[in-house]
Parts: sequence; structure tokens; C-alpha cells
Amino acid sequence: MFKRTTRIDYKSAKEKCLKENRLFEDHEFPAIDSSIFYSKAPARGTIWKRPTEIYDQPLFQVGGMTRCDLDQGAIGDCWFIAAVATVATYPDLIEKIVPPNQSFQDEYAGIFRFFFWRYGEWVEVVVDDRLPTRGGRLIFCKNRDAYGQQTNEFWSALLEKAYAKLHGSYEALSGGKVQSALVDLTGGITEIMDLTNEDTLPENLYGLILKMFKKQSLMGCCIANKGSTTIREEKLPNGLIKGHAYSITRVVKGKIDGRNMQLIRLRNPWGASEWNGAWSDNSIECQDVPRHVRQELGMVIEEDGEFWMSMDDWFQNFTEMQICHLSPESFKTKVKRDWTVKEHNGSWVRGVSSGGCGNPPHEDMYWYNPQYLIRLEDPDEDDDDKKCTLIISLTQKHRRLMRSHLRVSYANLAIGFDIYRVKDNVRESLDGHNFDKRAMMMKRRCTKYLQYRETCDRFRFRPGLYCIIPATFKPGANGDFMLRVFTETSVYTEEIDDVTEPILAPEPEHDLLLSLFRRHCGEDQAIDAKELRIILNEAFYTDFNSTVGLEMEAARSLLAMLDTGVLEYDELKRLWTEVKVWRNVFEQFDKDNSGYMDVKEIRKAFKAIGFKMSKKALRSIVLRHGGKEGLVDVADFILCSSKVTTLYNRFAIGNNEGKERFDEWIQIAMSY
Repeated sequence: MFKRTTRIDYKSAKEKCLKENRLFEDHEFPAIDSSIFYSKAPARGTIWKRPTEIYDQPLFQVGGMTRCDLDQGAIGDCWFIAAVATVATYPDLIEKIVPPNQSFQDEYAGIFRFFFWRYGEWVEVVVDDRLPTRGGRLIFCKNRDAYGQQTNEFWSALLEKAYAKLHGSYEALSGGKVQSALVDLTGGITEIMDLTNEDTLPENLYGLILKMFKKQSLMGCCIANKGSTTIREEKLPNGLIKGHAYSITRVVKGKIDGRNMQLIRLRNPWGASEWNGAWSDNSIECQDVPRHVRQELGMVIEEDGEFWMSMDDWFQNFTEMQICHLSPESFKTKVKRDWTVKEHNGSWVRGVSSGGCGNPPHEDMYWYNPQYLIRLEDPDEDDDDKKCTLIISLTQKHRRLMRSHLRVSYANLAIGFDIYRVKDNVRESLDGHNFDKRAMMMKRRCTKYLQYRETCDRFRFRPGLYCIIPATFKPGANGDFMLRVFTETSVYTEEIDDVTEPILAPEPEHDLLLSLFRRHCGEDQAIDAKELRIILNEAFYTDFNSTVGLEMEAARSLLAMLDTGVLEYDELKRLWTEVKVWRNVFEQFDKDNSGYMDVKEIRKAFKAIGFKMSKKALRSIVLRHGGKEGLVDVADFILCSSKVTTLYNRFAIGNNEGKERFDEWIQIAMSY
């Protein structure tokens, strides 16, 4: 199944165009300048043309879609083109993204569709076939022939356009990571290996690469351009390009002409500019390989951007490798389930669940970050140490799309995650008070906080209960994220949060309301909401020498706690006792005597009066009562406390399902 990203239904839109004898025009991604660049106007002479206006007989694809079809254009999306080339190595994968039964001949209507994986689901992207051209040639990605010339095939150009639409513009694709595109094209999970840090690499790196290739994991690599701050890509004397993305398209280990060899085949998305060292097209090593062996290995001596290297040369030259592990849903057909996949979507919300990385002076805020429990049951089948392999991925959502929509640079957040072993096996959230007793930081944690869309790492842990805490480097950052866990055996995961429920009963206090009650009650010896408001405000002034300023909404909510419509004296007495507790708690946590509490103080205050509050419930309170600064005064705190108490008394919780429903109702109640 898939989800449409827009209101356009491919089938009905195509049928309508055919019926009306016209070509489809995509008004959601129109043929205008802003669809190309959001920060500037495109160069003069840029004209949008359909393939039928460029060639007499355009074709969607000929003889299948292969890695050698691709030629990067005039936008810095080599990361995307390299990923497509890698995926195109497997027909079953590329045909899931690019439905092959599309044509410029049969039932042509100028409309095409493609599929991408976006944060947990496959989505359909529909586009028209108008493409940016200059001088009658495509400006961006194009299909190429063996001589590097543009051909009349258009599947790659239209795929790139669909990806640009998904992100808001072509310019939004400039600069990126291969692993990000691999995820969007497959739904897999990617890990990054720093080839310059041998301490973090597996002992048998080539063995791992070979194993991953046999598992149909997709791989890419690059050379970091750390020596230049102004040049994004730089050609080296050996033919390789710094700051450029390459696809790994084949891995070979064995005897070649009597020699034990470890070789890697790579492809430059430019379709040109190849490695010129050992095992390159015209090298002695390659020429010495018999023709039939070259044919078996796919050693083609052409300037097509594809070339071979020895493992040693590759390791000496490249600085980073990306591996995309495919989930079962990546394929069109059923495959063996090599991975068990668990997925959670969440948010960092300023003041509620965005606590930062825990650096001083924000150590206490760290524990407000979302927390996820993972229970590893069984070790891997082939692991002699009886440990479990898990790959954890944290992905931030929609940042590239925001660049186009907001017309400004919208940088990725610096994100990361920590992992803790939960020693007591209790399924409760960790905090600064119970951490030392309940958990321990694992020796190995995630990589440093990076401004990547995705950060990912591989771990080997013994079976047990663990807690994953995703975070932004700085507290207070807003953003959505997706957390995924790949394991080789079965695994249980859940988001853990405080459930909104009472944890202690309020202590009764002496009542001083009799005189006020007698002054305002009628002949029936009872008071309504209007009279209750007057009595409580006067009582606050008399008892505390302060003005609270309760509004009618609060008075009605307090009255609803007893569910009688009116209050007699004994009921008022009990109510006043509880309200005084809430007011005293407010003063206790209003540390700076400002008359307001922030979200951190609100959480502690609710816990003090007897309720743990989930992050979602706190968010509802802040949005409804906190104003722009997210601050709540004593009157609003009393109002919220009365709502929570009323809902709890009516729910009469007795099971976990009831607690979850109670939490939902709390969020609804706080919104009104």
C-alpha cells in the first residue's frame, strides 16, 4: 500500500486528460522559476519542455533501468544520483520506485508517477513531464549512452523531478548525503562508517562489506573535502573527486588469474571521470585479466564513470562509507526476513520534550527528552558471545522541505541518541533522581551529535532491557523525528512516559471559610459557581494576603469536581483544602517568585499534588494556557489541577487501557 502526497490521483487525472485530449499540467509543482530555485532566478534561456518537444520519439526506458543510464546535471545532487545508480543495480528495487509500464506512446497524457519511502510509509508522487531545458538540452539529470551523450530516454529525468517536487524545488536537492537518498528510495536503514578511524571499524571490514553485498544491502562512499571551505568538489590527480558521492556496485573476493584479490567496483554519477590507478580501465592489472573473466566480472573498458579498485587502494583513498540495510518491505516480491524492524515517531517540543544533550547547565532538562524501551530477548544465532546485533537509526523529518517552503536556509538540527541498560527491568522513564539506581550508560553510545538528516550506529548487546533517549544537541529545539531499530532476532519496543495518574492523596487541612460561606450562601445553604468564585478570591486575599483572580471557568471546573451543581459548606471545606494545597505547591515551584511556572516547574508541581503528567498532556496545557512564553500562573494551575482531578475521579482507572484513554481525555480537556 502507498499514500498519496497530494490531492492528485494518478489514475483519474490520466483518464480525464485522455478523455479531454489534453496533456496533464501539475499545478502543485508548476513549470515556473520557483520550482527550480527558491533563492534566485534561473539562468536566462531556461525553458520548460516536454520530451515530445525535445525528441520526435522519446522513450520512458529502453531495455530496463540500469546504473549506467544516469548522468548528473547542473545541480549538486550527486548524492541522489549515486543512490539511484546503486538501487538500479537491483531491478526489483528500481521497479518499485519507477513503475516501468509508463510510456510516451500508449495512452500518453503527460503524467507520470513515482514512489518514495517517507518516514514510515511509501508515498506516490505524481508529476507532469515538463522539464527545465537550455538550448534544447536537459539542464539536470538525464539518461546517457555509452559515449556520454544525452539519449531519448527520460525515466531518470522524471524521477529526479518527482524527488524535487517532494522537497519543494530542484535547488532543495543541492548538497546531501547518499544515505538519505538510499532511505527515501528503499525504506532501509543506513549506517555510516568513518574509514579514517580504525578503532571504530570492524576487524574484517571487507568481510562485512562482502556479507552486506550478498544480503543486497546498498552501499556508497565518498572522500571528505576537509581541505577546502570554498570548493565543494575537487578533482584529484588519481581521477577521484573530493566531496563527491560514489556508488559501490559490486564486491568480488577470490582468485583472478591465479591471484587472491579483493576488488570493489564503483560508479561516478557524472558518468565520467574515473580512477586512473591500479585496476582502472586501462591499467596493466585490468589488461592482464582474460577477456572471459572480465566479462564475468563486468569489467567494461569505457569512459562510463564505472571503475574497479583494489580493497587496499579504496581504503587508502575514501574516508566514509554508507551502508543501507533493506527492510522486507523494500522489495516488490517476498524475500527472506533478514531483519526485524521496529519504528517510532516522535517530536522534540520546546519546554516539554526538547531537553538537549545534557551538557551543563541543562543537565536536569535532559530527562525530558523522549524515552524508548527496547527488550532484547535472544542473541544472534551465529554469535559466539551470545550477544544481539542491533542497528539504531534516528532521522529528523522535513527539514529539506522547509527550505523550499520558507524560502530560507533551514539547517538540520544536530541530533544524537544515548543508550542505557535498565538494571531493574522496570518499565518506567528514567530521571535524574532514579538514574543511578536504575540504569547504567552503555560503554558505547552513538556518534557525536551531527547535523545529518539521519544518525545511525551498530551495537552488540547482551539480552536485557535498554532505554534509548534521542536528543538534539541544544535544548529547546523544535522538530519531528523517527526512531527505528533493526535486529536479527525478535525484539520488543515501546515509548515510555509518565502516565497521568495520582501517586499520593492530598492531606486535609483546617478550613476557615465558614464566615464567607454564610455571607454568600442563600436560604438553601448552598453556593453556585458565581458565588464560589467570589468566596475563593476573598479567601485567598484573607488567608494569603494575595489576589489569585480565579475566573468563572475555574469556578465551574472546581464545582464539577463534586458533580453536584451547588456546594454545601462541608463540600466547600473539602474543596478549599485541596485548592490551598495546589496554591502552596505553586509557590513552592515558582522559584523566582515571578508569579509564573515554566513547563519544567509545571511537571514537578503536578507530581507534588499527586499526578504524573505525560509530555503530551503537558504540551496541551502549555498550548492552551501558557501563552507565547509557555508560562502558567496560579489561577491557570488551579484550573488545570481541577480538570485533571475531575477526569480521574470519573474514569475510575483500573487497567492500562483505561490509563491510556485517561491520558487522551486529559489532552482534550486541556485544549478547551
